[in-house]
Amino acid sequence: MKAMNSTLSPCDAIRDMLAAQGAVASGIAEAAPIPDADFAPFEAWLADGCHASMTYMENYRDLRRDPRTLLPGARSLIVAAFSYYHADHTEGNLERIAAYAHGDDYHEVLRARLDNVARAIRETWGAETRVCVDTAPLPERYWAVRAGIGFIGRNGMLITPAAGSYIFIATIITTLPLPPSAPSTATCLSCNRCLQACPTQAITYPQKKAQSESQAPQKAQSQALQGESQSQAQSESLPPKLQEEHRADAQRAEVPPSLPSQAAQAQSQAAQAQEAAPDRPIQRIDARRCLSCLTIEHRGDFPPGTDLHGRLYGCDLCQRVCPHNRNLPDTTISEFHPRPALRTLTPAAIAALTPADFSTIFRHSAIKRTKLQGLQRNLQAIHD
Repeated sequence: MKAMNSTLSPCDAIRDMLAAQGAVASGIAEAAPIPDADFAPFEAWLADGCHASMTYMENYRDLRRDPRTLLPGARSLIVAAFSYYHADHTEGNLERIAAYAHGDDYHEVLRARLDNVARAIRETWGAETRVCVDTAPLPERYWAVRAGIGFIGRNGMLITPAAGSYIFIATIITTLPLPPSAPSTATCLSCNRCLQACPTQAITYPQKKAQSESQAPQKAQSQALQGESQSQAQSESLPPKLQEEHRADAQRAEVPPSLPSQAAQAQSQAAQAQEAAPDRPIQRIDARRCLSCLTIEHRGDFPPGTDLHGRLYGCDLCQRVCPHNRNLPDTTISEFHPRPALRTLTPAAIAALTPADFSTIFRHSAIKRTKLQGLQRNLQAIHD
């Protein structure tokens, strides 16, 4: 890492270091407990079983609620976003695999980069640090909103001005006191494209009556705990050149012809639900229906008749239709570029893989999480 500019404030110096490591956005949040009002939707999401087989989400609630439990004496959370977008992510064999898994495992790549920054913080200011890259019970999207680097879309994704929602979040918890950034106040455009693109209707409302007018507003950061979002449109959060286009076509929100034909019914039902409750915010992602959860987190066989709608590993359908993801630049992090082996990995080749083949091809890849048995199981549940 290059020498630090001694004339910069700690915040500016840390931002520069993160940018040098490839971050497209970064910010600071005060290390403090999550307020009851912000944590309650997460508790309700768990109580309703929306976490599916991810029972680990039920654990360590005290740690999830207060980042200071993860590092004694913590004063600040330094949150950074890293783009993994590449323009050819829907081409050929890559289309069936979520774009985040096209390159090397982000846990390994970003851990190494943030370790560099954390080391500099310790050496320069004598502060303690803990690096978290989706490896601790830390609600990273919540803290990203608190740190001002983005807002939560209706699909539960963190959306950043520089890279849309095709980003990874990484955090450094530190005992170094830093002035917090202004939390993001932006909200999604409420175009409903993500709802209509989801073939399994995984973007849902809570199973309860609409809240009263006095109770309805929810902070974006509380929704970020489990994929919630505010419903108020804010076209100003788009780049200026897209604002006029959005105003002209936001009401159409059509599913592109390239999406699975099974999405038609979901599109109709989502539109009917929104028409019936136009002022009610989308509040959760139901992992029991989410194709990303089914293809990655689910263990064991699928129920008879399960259709993965063309998804082999993960799902980007709700991201592909999002207006905030138009005209994005490719990531500058070479490790996140598609692996050549994935481009040539046909369904027939996957069916014929041996354990040794799988270990070789997916070494240092996020796809190793599902194991060979899971990947071949997913292939059998694709009904094109």
